Amino acid sequence: MSIEAEMTVLKRLGFFACLPEQQLRALVFGAERMRLHEGHELYQKGDIADCAYIVLGGRVDLFQPVRRSLGADRRIKEYRQVVYAVKAGTLLGAFALISDKRRETGAYVAQRGDVLRINRTSFRRQLQQSADMRSRLYTYIFANFQSMTMRLENRARALASV
Repeated sequence: MSIEAEMTVLKRLGFFACLPEQQLRALVFGAERMRLHEGHELYQKGDIADCAYIVLGGRVDLFQPVRRSLGADRRIKEYRQVVYAVKAGTLLGAFALISDKRRETGAYVAQRGDVLRINRTSFRRQLQQSADMRSRLYTYIFANFQSMTMRLENRARALASV
């Protein structure tokens, strides 16, 4: 996929759509392109989140690791419980670019495809160099937070009236 095509994908994602063209281009140019086969694990629950992934093709499943004792012998069985299937054009781990945190789920490639990996260091470098980028990102995050708060308040009112 060309850099222009990758930029088009990122421009459709709210988190990146708000960024100035120059910074977006620098991020895409510096990103790692990964062609991944089915079964490849991107990360595990609890890993330090130091990058975001943009799924360009294929499917990535987010999962919670589950441990259960099964059968008469009570052997421990570990498996992945899929909580969400992520398709092309989706951003995974946006807030890993701006905050130090750990992954809440694991992620593995369920269907062969391509991802773009943007690391936190590159993103923060662009953020430090551009007051416009900082301002736009702040506005985007604040608007999303307000929207989420309103949805939660509406949901709480609806539940209270039941």
